Amino acid sequence: RIHFPTYVDLDVNDLILSLLMVDASDRIGVSDGVVGSKTSKKLYHSLRKHEFFNNDNNLRQRFWTLLESNSLEPPYKPVEQSWMIQHRKSGRTMKCIDEMYFEL
Repeated sequence: RIHFPTYVDLDVNDLILSLLMVDASDRIGVSDGVVGSKTSKKLYHSLRKHEFFNNDNNLRQRFWTLLESNSLEPPYKPVEQSWMIQHRKSGRTMKCIDEMYFEL
């Protein structure tokens, strides 16, 4: 059980708990069951509609626009490993399924 301090808003609590579901298929956004491209507005529909992003906070509302326009810098960039560089140069793609990576 996760305990949240009282100063954390209920919509934040709910969003975090929805993202931390043990079964990945039950997580908010993933559970939508929508398959599409990166540009599809249908992807992560339930996440986009979550109360956290739909309150009066303008920055939260602008989040999706900033994300989709690649205007957000990630808070952490891991050091690129040699296998990552080789794979990127090979031109092949990978798909993550249940935390296991498979070459396509």
